[in-house]
Amino acid sequence: MKYNNKNIWTLFFLITLLTFAVTAFTGYSHWRNAKNNLAYSQENLTQVLANSSFTVIRQYENLIDLIGHSILDRSEPFSASVVQQTLDHYLEFNPSIAAFSLYDPQGELLTSSSNLQRSDEGSGNYEAKITDNLPPSTDSMRLDRSYFNYKLQKLIIPVKKIIRDRSGVAVAIISASLKEELVFDFLQQQNMQNKDQQIWLYRGLDNFLQLVPRSINRNLELYKTPLKLPLLPNLKEFDNKNPDSSFSQLKHSQQVISYVQQSSFDDKNLLTTSQFIPRYNLWVTLQTPADLALQLSLSSFFNCLVFLLVFISLLYCLFRSFANHCANTEQKMHFQADHDQLTQLYNKIYLSNKERELLSNKASGFSYLFIDFDHFKTINENYNYHIGDSTLYEIASRLKLLCANKELIIRYSGNEFIIISRVLEADKLQLLAEYLLQWLAKPYQIDAQNIVVDLNIGIAQYPRDADNLDDLRACAKLALHEAKSRRNSHCVYNPVSHSKYRRRNAIRQQIKTALYNREFTVLYQPQINNCGEVYGVEALTRWHNDSLGEIDSQQFIRIAEETGLIYDLGLFVLRQSMIDLKKVQQKLNLPIRLSLNISLKQFTHPSFYQDLMKIVQQCQFNPRQLTLELTERLNVENLTALAKLMAALKAEGLAISLDNFGAGFSNLKLLNSLPIDELKLDRTFVDKIVDQQPIIIIDNMLNFSKKLQFSIVAQGVETPLQKEKLSDWGCDLFQGHLFAAAMARDELIKFIGQGKIGEQQEPMVLYF
Repeated sequence: MKYNNKNIWTLFFLITLLTFAVTAFTGYSHWRNAKNNLAYSQENLTQVLANSSFTVIRQYENLIDLIGHSILDRSEPFSASVVQQTLDHYLEFNPSIAAFSLYDPQGELLTSSSNLQRSDEGSGNYEAKITDNLPPSTDSMRLDRSYFNYKLQKLIIPVKKIIRDRSGVAVAIISASLKEELVFDFLQQQNMQNKDQQIWLYRGLDNFLQLVPRSINRNLELYKTPLKLPLLPNLKEFDNKNPDSSFSQLKHSQQVISYVQQSSFDDKNLLTTSQFIPRYNLWVTLQTPADLALQLSLSSFFNCLVFLLVFISLLYCLFRSFANHCANTEQKMHFQADHDQLTQLYNKIYLSNKERELLSNKASGFSYLFIDFDHFKTINENYNYHIGDSTLYEIASRLKLLCANKELIIRYSGNEFIIISRVLEADKLQLLAEYLLQWLAKPYQIDAQNIVVDLNIGIAQYPRDADNLDDLRACAKLALHEAKSRRNSHCVYNPVSHSKYRRRNAIRQQIKTALYNREFTVLYQPQINNCGEVYGVEALTRWHNDSLGEIDSQQFIRIAEETGLIYDLGLFVLRQSMIDLKKVQQKLNLPIRLSLNISLKQFTHPSFYQDLMKIVQQCQFNPRQLTLELTERLNVENLTALAKLMAALKAEGLAISLDNFGAGFSNLKLLNSLPIDELKLDRTFVDKIVDQQPIIIIDNMLNFSKKLQFSIVAQGVETPLQKEKLSDWGCDLFQGHLFAAAMARDELIKFIGQGKIGEQQEPMVLYF
């Protein structure tokens, strides 16, 4: 990893900026939540206070109803003494009431509680007729304006209600003077508990205050004059914002209204929540500073800010320490990135980074020496990995001494080294390679062990052989393979070898799509018996590619085995050849046999037996007319498994042939262990059969095969003399260009149609 201080500090500033942004967003979210929670809590509290106020006032209304019924039950027409006695009785048990009075329906005073004399009627600074705001039809108690009674030195809230007889006729009016300090003490206590809030009661009729918070300067002018700025917002604006409901409907729905308005006493904005009590035409209003949510959130935000500053300070110290550490270790890490950990030589990463510089000067050029130590794995296996690592370290030390900083030395992989040398002359380059071979091949003394290594060197040159390092390495590796054939040698790249290598790679790539593109074809070479009749055919696979042309079958079969495609290719040949030969048999009405060469990898595939028999059934091919050819070079260790599989196939009627017989001089164990029906002589044996030297060994083996009742097939028969000698030695079938080359299905039909199989009196003239 490459550290960069600029990137580190960029990351620090990004983290700092992100942290500030998150803190700001968190603070804003806290403020919004606090504001919403405060508004929600205030609305709930307003609703509770309104309900409580309604309940309290309703209790006094019920009390007046009780007094009225008591008076009507005891005295009618009214007796002043009896009424006063009744009023005094209820006054005694209700200390929150200052006095009671009884009026006739026209508002004339009839009597009062004994503590209130007629001369006391004007003891306040506000007088109202008892019938004011009391329509004759109303059944609810009405509240008059609050006033301060100088005699009692108390704030009085006058209330009054019409008393009706059983027939509903108004017979009297009872008024009561409520002591504000006792009646609404719960509201004032609420104000005292929370100094940030103010609870108001004011009349919806005329905007006169019914109750002022005790925290407000209790100037009597507040009760004497209506509010200049009502505690409700502008009704027109309210109606514009709520077009679906009128203000009157909103009042009687007892919905809590929230809004922000300017204080009547200063310039502060207040969050105001109000609820109307329709029965008593009374507003309950709760006000708190509009910035209270901000004040509440500022304290937590300040704590977050302090934490943030501490965090940023610590983060700065951490990043500064980290940046210093990175600056101190960057050089070491560069070294580790570009060097091999074990040998301390440059590695392939360094070479890749150095490529542009190396290739920048084509005029000077350089030589690319690829050094490979053969069978190095055996050192680790025979000794241990410590010995192997120590050997690699000593090899690197020798390379450093030999090159003396004149060449670039790379440890490319485990046991592969590369030297980039400016030596280009052929003779000097040969001396350098021989010098390296001589010194690197000398024994290594590791922990009292004498370690000997084999090595080879492949050499390519830039720009002569390639114009980039990858291609240059490929060229050097080709030369290395050539050197390995001679062991402990060196070789300079040859373009001819490269051409073969490139073609092989091209075949390897093209074969992957050849089956899909149906580029493979199947040809058939006749097999002739001693009577000159076509006994059967061998299916031979051919491949023509548009870019590669005709491809040798041995080459692409070997590559198919290497790439794992041989099984699919073999199934294709099996299916196609059975389809073709079935048509030939039907066309000519002849039981011609089909022989196919099967790769050992295909034959030993776990699904081969099932797939083969499935194809036989699908093609409706007679298995008794099918011969499978296996090469003589079988793995003796697997003879038991092979014999079991061959026996299963023979049980289905198939014949087994041993191909290339004679090339490996098969042993008797192989012939005795496997259920073989046929031996197919190798073409190299057929080529030697006309030599004057006796071939006693093969002669004996053919005689032995005859005794085992094997059929003998000779392939590669090119001349009549070869055919004659092979026939004398007992060969049963012949195959080769003397008779016919491999041909397509339709050509095969024509070829066989030239003579009548089984009816010819003379052998076919094709080989005479």
